[in-house]
Amino acid sequence: IVRWTSWLVRGYYRVDVRGAEFPAGPPTLLVQNHTNGLVDAHMLMASTARPIRVLVKYKLMTTPFIGWVLRATGAVPMYRKKDGVDTRQNAKSFEAIDRALREDRSVIALFPEGESLDAIGLRELRTGVGRMAISAEASKEGGIGLRVVATGVTYERRDRIRSRASVLIGEPIEVAEVLRRAKAEGTNERGAVTMLMAEIA
Repeated sequence: IVRWTSWLVRGYYRVDVRGAEFPAGPPTLLVQNHTNGLVDAHMLMASTARPIRVLVKYKLMTTPFIGWVLRATGAVPMYRKKDGVDTRQNAKSFEAIDRALREDRSVIALFPEGESLDAIGLRELRTGVGRMAISAEASKEGGIGLRVVATGVTYERRDRIRSRASVLIGEPIEVAEVLRRAKAEGTNERGAVTMLMAEIA
C-alpha cells in the first residue's frame, strides 16, 4: 500500500525532498503542516523508507476504502468531541503510541495544526505533540532516545497534475536534550513542552 501510494503521489506531483537526512533508527515523532488532506500523509510516506504510522481522526477510519488503507498501514485513531464520539478512548490511542515508540522504535506522524486547511503560513500548533513527546521520553528510565522531526510540505498547485511539491525535512530535535535544558533552567514539565513546541514551530 505504501509503495502504491508513493508511486501515485510521485506520479501526480513532481516531488522534491530536501533538508536534513531522516533519522534511520531511533523512535521518531514526525510533525508536519497540514494543507492537503490525506495527500499530506502520503507525501511523508514517499519521503522516507521507514514505515510511518499516522494519527488520524476516527471518522476517517470508518470511511469505505480509505479506512481500510489507514488500518492496513497501522494508523492510530484520535477521537474528537466534535465528531460525537467518546474522547476517553484517546487514552488507548496514547498508550498505543507510547508502546510503539518505546518498544517498536516506530515513526509516528501527526499534524499539530489540527484540521487540514488550504492556508498560507503556519497556523497555531496544538501542544498535544509536545506533551506526547515529553511523556514518551520520560516513560522509561534513561529515556528512549526519542527525536522529533518537523517537516514542511508546500504545493505549487494542489489541484494541478505534475505541479511541484516540496518536502523540507528539519534537523531532528532530541527530546532528552530539551528535558535536560528545562531541568537546568529549573522549569517543570509544562515548561519543557513549551520549549519543545517553540523548536518545532
